[in-house]
Amino acid sequence: TLRGQLAVTLGSLHRVEGEVEADTVAGPGLIAAVIGMPAPADSHGAAWAWAEDPFGDGAFGNFAGKLALKLRRVELMPRLTAREFHATLGLGRNELALDDMAGVVAGGRLSRTLLFHAGDAGLAAHGKIALAGVEAASLLRAQARPPVTGPPRGSLDVQGARLGPVAPVRSL
Repeated sequence: TLRGQLAVTLGSLHRVEGEVEADTVAGPGLIAAVIGMPAPADSHGAAWAWAEDPFGDGAFGNFAGKLALKLRRVELMPRLTAREFHATLGLGRNELALDDMAGVVAGGRLSRTLLFHAGDAGLAAHGKIALAGVEAASLLRAQARPPVTGPPRGSLDVQGARLGPVAPVRSL
């Protein structure tokens, strides 16, 4: 279910302002579609498959504005969900930013920012992710005795630019 208010002004620079609320969102799939990630090649049973094709156009263009997002549940990964998630989607010329993201993950707090910019060199991305008060055992596969327990705290800062999603994997 999607609710909210949206104001759109079309012109040489399209303005978008508003608030959007939803019950459940598949986060990775939505971000992949928005940034123009191509479908992965046939994985032939592999756990991960990376697309050979370059990123597509995605939802980038001549946009400006902000959308306040409130999501009850965001599926971040197959076994990881954020509840009571909120963020601000900032739109700029060939740029999408998710700022002030916060939500409840595994009994703790998730906060982060993501920025995507489409340019001649491909898609550039920058992200900061922080976890605090999360129960480590709930993030790992169920075992009789989890290898890590307690509330770890940490942050991660990543950035990169590539023409396609397989390029950073091949560079490892």
